[in-house]
Amino acid sequence: MESFYKKLKSPYILWGSFFAGLLCIFIFGYFDQARPSHSPTPLEIQFVYSLEAFQNILMLWGDQGVQAFKNILYVDYFFPIAYSFFLSSLIGIQKAQLPFLLLPFLAAILDWVENSFHLILLNNVVLSDSPVILSAAKDLFSYLVFLATFCALIKWVLVFISLIYIMYRYLKKFV
Repeated sequence: MESFYKKLKSPYILWGSFFAGLLCIFIFGYFDQARPSHSPTPLEIQFVYSLEAFQNILMLWGDQGVQAFKNILYVDYFFPIAYSFFLSSLIGIQKAQLPFLLLPFLAAILDWVENSFHLILLNNVVLSDSPVILSAAKDLFSYLVFLATFCALIKWVLVFISLIYIMYRYLKKFV
């Protein structure tokens, strides 16, 4: 574990993960251009708790927006690697204790679970003039929407706690 801790503090990990994260963000922006303007963003779909709200967003996006979101999700399997290593590296530089070092990695795991649930939902969408989720397993899909949102919420809480901890440790040096 000590070896892992030392590697996290490496400038190569810090800057490599920072630039990998930036690259993912630029790719997100590129794919998001296909989404109709003035429609909900991919971030907004992370916080819908019902299948109906999920479907409403898909209908506002249309076929191109749904396909753009799928592309964003594929890239979003790499983004958690970048942000978890970046945040953990910043935490490691602050000589943090192990539980705080692991928070970004837990957030990344939840991000992957959330992405997987969204892809399962999107792979069961009938693309037409207005995309609709197949009705055969609506109860299951309702649970998947809820679980994806729950994972997203906990992920964001863990990222927020990590950022607060990094700022706290950094400001503590000056006080």
